[in-house]
Amino acid sequence: MRDPEPQILILPARPTDLRAVYRIAQLSFPIPWPLDELRRELTRPFSELRVLRSDARSGVLAFLNHWRVADELQIMNIAVDPDQRRRGYGSALLADLLATARTQAITAVTLEVRRSNRGAINLYEQHGFRQVGVRPRYYSDNLEDALVMSLPISATR
Repeated sequence: MRDPEPQILILPARPTDLRAVYRIAQLSFPIPWPLDELRRELTRPFSELRVLRSDARSGVLAFLNHWRVADELQIMNIAVDPDQRRRGYGSALLADLLATARTQAITAVTLEVRRSNRGAINLYEQHGFRQVGVRPRYYSDNLEDALVMSLPISATR
């Protein structure tokens, strides 16, 4: 008999979550957003920062922040604590975002991803994202190209 799927919580970030979010960002990105920039995500009217926890008492294990631009959502960052990867947390955050997008007047979700980040590209493709463009020499640390990926959204109310 299989163990039941673990329960997870995906909630809006609180100010007390920001240090954990920043730590995950530092471990995940060559150029993480500064802590002050993450703090601003909590007050910008067009942004949302959501965190994933294994239960109500656990620390932050992963996060996703996105911006709403007109009728589209732009994923700005998604990251999972390196010790917690390969447990479906990134997929859960994406599924949560896409479920929210389908209940709003959102027409597409877009993102940029490093051309070399095969794991992330595979995750996005599993959720239906497709490459729609390239931003040459996009990343300032190594001038790597960014792939632009998008997923059209059909509203279901």
